[in-house]
Amino acid sequence: MQKIEKDCKQTRRGDPTREFHSVLDEIRDLYENKGYLKQKSLFEFMKEKYGWTMDYSTFTRHFNKEIKKKEIKKESDEAGSQKKSDSEPILNKEDNTTIQKETNDDYKAEIEAEVMAYGKKMREIKEIIEKEGKEK
Repeated sequence: MQKIEKDCKQTRRGDPTREFHSVLDEIRDLYENKGYLKQKSLFEFMKEKYGWTMDYSTFTRHFNKEIKKKEIKKESDEAGSQKKSDSEPILNKEDNTTIQKETNDDYKAEIEAEVMAYGKKMREIKEIIEKEGKEK
C-alpha cells in the first residue's frame, strides 16, 4: 500500500477513519499474530509505515471498537457455549472424583452462617473485654 501523502496541514473529516479501515486486516494480523500487543507500538509502526495523519486517541477509539470489543464478545460467546449447568457434576482435580457443583443459594447460606458465627464470636469477645474493664 502506498504512503498517504499529506498535501495540507488540516485533514478532511473522515480521513483518519479511512486510514484506519483501509489497513484494518493488516492491523488485526499484526495484533493477533505478529506480537504487536501494545496499541501504542502498533500505532507508531503503522503511522511510520503509511504516514498516517490521525492522532493516537483516534486510533485507540477505532482499535477498541473494531478489534477489542469483537474479541471480548467472541470470548464471551465461546464461554457461554461451554458453560455447564448447576446440576452437572464436575471433576475434582485433587482425587479425580466427581462432585456436585454447589448452587448459589447453598453458597449464600454457607456465607451467611459464617458471618453469623463471626458476629456471635465478636459479641462474646466484646463482653469479655467489658467484664475485664469493670473488674479493674
